[in-house]
Amino acid sequence: MRPALLLVLAVSPTALAQSPSIEGPPGPVDVKEPVWLRIVNVPEESSAIFLPNDSLQTGPPHITPLSALFYSTTTGEFQIYALVVDWTNHTLLPLSFKITVGEPEPPPPPPPPPSKELEGVMFYKGEDLDNNLRVAQMVVSQRLREVKDFTWRPYEIDTIKTTDENLYPWVELVEGNGWPLPYLLLINENGDLVAHDKATTIDDAIKLVKEHLP
Repeated sequence: MRPALLLVLAVSPTALAQSPSIEGPPGPVDVKEPVWLRIVNVPEESSAIFLPNDSLQTGPPHITPLSALFYSTTTGEFQIYALVVDWTNHTLLPLSFKITVGEPEPPPPPPPPPSKELEGVMFYKGEDLDNNLRVAQMVVSQRLREVKDFTWRPYEIDTIKTTDENLYPWVELVEGNGWPLPYLLLINENGDLVAHDKATTIDDAIKLVKEHLP
């Protein structure tokens, strides 16, 4: 019988060892909260130090080797650095660790989309509120006020002539064309007239509005 060949694999302890790193808090810490940091997994033939930092205390007499005490009175993100020196191979290994003090600020909200609002201006005669139930219903209509991207503005035509100069051109338009009251004008955000019609019922007004909303 031929002798069996036995292979033995020798694994270096350093090959199984973890790489050096800085251990610290896994998440955000509070302002003025002391935080201990430590350099771990440093090989025997190496040494390691923390690099100076305004928020970092290191060294004797109060801090043991490979450790550091972090402390901040302000919120923000702080980067901690250290060096591992391999005296055998004459190499340097830089380490870093980020500490977040305070909860990170949420990203700013996206800017609002450009306004697409449509304004509905209805002119009516004051006596119609008493004599015409349909007009009264439209003046106080909650349904028209709840239409999205739409502003409902009913005005008594004789009163508005003396109280709002900005609306007077629209009054002249209605009266100059002899349009019967109550009458509805749809005006866009640029002040342009996009539609007009007799204000017959609430449903008809809502239908006209939705036809011209973007």
